[in-house]
Amino acid sequence: HLPNPESGSAVAIGGNIAGGIDNAGPTGAGSTIVSASITGNGIASTPVFLISPTVQGVAAPTPITIGVYTADTLDPGYSFYNRGSITATPIDPNISASAVVISGASPVAPLTMTGGIFSSGLISATAGTNELIPATTTAPVTATALTIGQFTTIPKLTVSTEAISGVKTTSGSISASVSGIGGGVAAAVSIQQNASMPEIDLLAGSSIQATSTTPTAAPTQPVLLEAFGIDHLSGNLLTVNHAGTIT
Repeated sequence: HLPNPESGSAVAIGGNIAGGIDNAGPTGAGSTIVSASITGNGIASTPVFLISPTVQGVAAPTPITIGVYTADTLDPGYSFYNRGSITATPIDPNISASAVVISGASPVAPLTMTGGIFSSGLISATAGTNELIPATTTAPVTATALTIGQFTTIPKLTVSTEAISGVKTTSGSISASVSGIGGGVAAAVSIQQNASMPEIDLLAGSSIQATSTTPTAAPTQPVLLEAFGIDHLSGNLLTVNHAGTIT
């Protein structure tokens, strides 16, 4: 049958935001803030949430700076807060999924966040396969939750949970999953070459998780099954403070 139409980016930012970004959600016990939700199909070329000079759509894009969001006093100092959810799930199988991409365009059109990224909500990408995808001849289906792209400078990423009431907490999760007979590659956090994000803080109760699975016990051709909690290619990640779960 003909493929279903897949959505473009739900949010695409191509300019400066001096006051930072807040995808709102509960901030602690007794909080009445409802979790905001940003969803889409998130096919790889059009992630659900995109911040990049490439959004400008010109041959020579200009740099982008995202300033600090100062209204959050519970966990101050960050440029991008995600206390809600940002999720990517294509409609059709055999299509790669991407939830959040933050990337510069070139050495002369970089992206800078003066504060870091704080996520106590959910960032997730999910993709599926329904046909054999030979690892030796065909590009794999991928699912990537958070991509820190080239020519990007971000001080740090913090993943946390927030106590809501009793033992209930926010999800505090960044996750990526590929499943199906064709296998694939899942990466929860991908830090690409020429990106600078020197610190990741994973606080108690939070998680960075990736899974790639197939129900096929004996495929007729080799399939690729790879899963990376943190896929670090830049050489600039200096510190990981880990008190949660990475799988």
